[in-house]
Amino acid sequence: MTTTNAVWMPILRKEVANTSQRQAAKKLGISNAAVSKLLAGTYPTPERIGKKIEQGLLAQTLACPALGKTITQGECQNAATGPAPTHNPNKMGQWLICKGCSNSQGVAR
Repeated sequence: MTTTNAVWMPILRKEVANTSQRQAAKKLGISNAAVSKLLAGTYPTPERIGKKIEQGLLAQTLACPALGKTITQGECQNAATGPAPTHNPNKMGQWLICKGCSNSQGVAR
C-alpha cells in the first residue's frame, strides 16, 4: 500500500490543514520530519508509522449531525467514502447529510 492510498492519509492531511504540520506531529508523537515525508510520499516505511497515526487520529471523536451522536473520525471517514446505501431510505438520508457535512470535508471521496 502506498502512503497516498492509506486510510489514514486524508485525516492526517485534514489535521495538518486544521492545525499545522508541527502540531499534528506533536499530537501523534512523531517528528515533524516524519509528517513532512509522509505527506510527500517519501517516508521509507509508512505502514509501520501508519498504525500510530490510525490510533492517534482515527480514534478521535466528533459530533455527527447525521446520526445525532459522537463517532470516531474513522467512522466518519468510512461513511464519507462509502457507497450510497440505496437499500435503505433512512441510511440514504444520513449518507446525504454526511456528504455535505464539514466533518467529512477533506476526506478522500
